[in-house]
Amino acid sequence: MNKRLLLILAILLQAYQAFATNKYVSSPGASVGFCYSDVILPDSGTTNNVIDSSESPVTFSSLNPPTVSKNFNPNSIAANGISTMTITLGNTNAAPAIMLAPLVDKLPPEVQVAGFVSNTCGGVVTAILGTNIVVLTGGTIPVEGSCSVVVRVSSCIAGTYTNIIPPGALQTTVGNNTAPAQASLQVSSSSISQIISFATSFVNAMTFSIKPTFPPGSLPWSVQPGVTFLWKIIAKLFFSGGTNVPSSAKLFSSSCGAAFNGNSYCGLVGSNGGVPFVMQSFNGGTTWSTVTVPGLPAQGTMSAISCTTNPSGVSTCVGIGVDKTQVPNLPIAIQTTNSGTNWSIVLPFPMGSIANFSGVDCTSNASNTLCQIAGFDMDQGGSVIYNYTAALPFWLPNPLNQDVSSNATYISCASLPTSDISCLVGLQNNGTGPTLVRTFGTADGLTYTATPIVNPVTQGAGIVVNATACILNTSAVYCVAAGSNGTSPFLVQNTDLSNDNGWSLVPTAATGELLGASCVSFSNLPRCNAAGSTPNLATIPTPYIIATNDGASWSTQVVLNNGTLTGTYNTSSCTLSSGLPLCFVTGVDTANNPISADTLGGNASWQNISGITTIFTTM
Repeated sequence: MNKRLLLILAILLQAYQAFATNKYVSSPGASVGFCYSDVILPDSGTTNNVIDSSESPVTFSSLNPPTVSKNFNPNSIAANGISTMTITLGNTNAAPAIMLAPLVDKLPPEVQVAGFVSNTCGGVVTAILGTNIVVLTGGTIPVEGSCSVVVRVSSCIAGTYTNIIPPGALQTTVGNNTAPAQASLQVSSSSISQIISFATSFVNAMTFSIKPTFPPGSLPWSVQPGVTFLWKIIAKLFFSGGTNVPSSAKLFSSSCGAAFNGNSYCGLVGSNGGVPFVMQSFNGGTTWSTVTVPGLPAQGTMSAISCTTNPSGVSTCVGIGVDKTQVPNLPIAIQTTNSGTNWSIVLPFPMGSIANFSGVDCTSNASNTLCQIAGFDMDQGGSVIYNYTAALPFWLPNPLNQDVSSNATYISCASLPTSDISCLVGLQNNGTGPTLVRTFGTADGLTYTATPIVNPVTQGAGIVVNATACILNTSAVYCVAAGSNGTSPFLVQNTDLSNDNGWSLVPTAATGELLGASCVSFSNLPRCNAAGSTPNLATIPTPYIIATNDGASWSTQVVLNNGTLTGTYNTSSCTLSSGLPLCFVTGVDTANNPISADTLGGNASWQNISGITTIFTTM
């Protein structure tokens, strides 16, 4: 196995949570993750299906034969990992090479198709999920050019597998390929390397940023000592400046911006020995470095971070936390606006002696970067949202003028086609008043508004909003808000955030609460979920996911975690990675062991991320 894969260790919180087991078809026999072997097409005993060119002999005396090449990227994965397989067809002639027969690539029986990516050859590609055959029918290779077919593949069985497309397999009007195409894929059975390969392949291919953050009162996660020790040794051997995430660190939040040139900038925050803890990665978690922030207090905790990367590849991150050297404790905020080159304390905030920060979000587009911090400041009259833009690089307070006890909390944003940025903010402890706030930042970064949403569906003395999630779906911002209403879960959605009258209730379980929510748009449809817990007959918390693939119908997802159906999910994140929707949730079971579940692909079911306690602990 390529030792570099071992460097992508599962200390990036969301990298493991999101990517530790990616699968499309479940197999009853798989012990870690899932396998496609139950649906592989029968093996004929040959490396590939070759069409006998003697059946239709053609002479091409003055033409150059077409070429075929192929590769796997990465060429080494963990069991149940994903590799991208590219088949490239070449033509050096002044005439197009039109295929006369299907090109059939038969994979080794242990390797299966895990998703179609692209086809630039025309014709039709047949790549059925879970099978081991890829077929291109009716394609054309352009004049003096090339084209390619790209699919994802996976395997749940350790080994090295060689895939060969033999001579004569590609039959065209300019001749048949005379040289074979050959590539090998190595599959490792190591559970740690499994996590590593998922982290690098998915985090560094994300279209949208993610920021899984544990809500207040949740147990933080830590990396198991053995894992962090191994990663430390390898990092120092193979990467100058590489370090590890110490097992003593309590991890509360992580965030990665969208990938740029195959790498994602990430931040990770928490506490270590009672001191605020900040690390950053420039390669999706492959290596980490400790961030020194001038003026960071000697005692305290960083509780949340949000990172975003604009189309030019510049990342902005803002982290929030608590300064425990002050009595009473005061909130702190840090930021970088240049991809981690410099970090600083956000000053000055015109805060009073009673204040807190509860939510943070940074969102970028080609025109603007908008960062917001939600919280409470007695001197601002209660709930307040601070905002920062690239055009006006200083923080401004926006009092919400609600109940003096109200507190602005969780933030989720989406960028409109106009490059304006629209967001949804939760509002707690506001009596019978609004529980949601709509904020809006113009594309030029010069105008910002925050407007409480007045709607009977979203208002009520018993409503507590614990999470918000927004995405651009077609041309409007689709949002959900999740939490509780008395003893019942609370979930509402709106297909257009600009319309206060568009909110509607989503039916949920009779009792319980929702603590996390997230959405992603796929095929012009919202893919969303909300996660939390609902009590079983013995009133023990049971992990609860309610999800939709279209925004119209929601259904409950049941996942067995660590062999049990007890516990609570408290975070949720969704993104697109390599064009596929990916959602994951995390939490703890009733014994305080980490639990997590994910879903990847078009209509894939939710599955437990097995082996998570091998990497993380809450103790």
